[in-house]
Amino acid sequence: MEQEEAVVDEQGMIDRIVAQVKSVCCITWEDDATDERLKRMVGNSVIDISGKVGIPKDAGLDLSVPGRENELIVMRCFYDWNAALDEFEGNYRSLIMSARARWEVMADASEDAEASPDIP
Repeated sequence: MEQEEAVVDEQGMIDRIVAQVKSVCCITWEDDATDERLKRMVGNSVIDISGKVGIPKDAGLDLSVPGRENELIVMRCFYDWNAALDEFEGNYRSLIMSARARWEVMADASEDAEASPDIP
């Protein structure tokens, strides 16, 4: 039986992260310009954090689910919203490195499993 891969609805994920960012940034108003700005911030943050922590493009991870990666994305947006993006990496370096180490371990384990499929 083939295992079905989870397909992440990328637009839905972005929308959920935008809602999380609005909450953290105390954005209570609705307007198209703010929503477009937040969507750009979230998109840039997803790309930046995915690259920094080493999330493969084909991981299929829903980054709107609470966890290290989601926290990094939301907080990067918070810093961006407050024109303090230059301070983000220094303040979140340990969390970035922790997430990166986890992804490196998972990548190594995946490579080991592919290299020796006969080992139970």
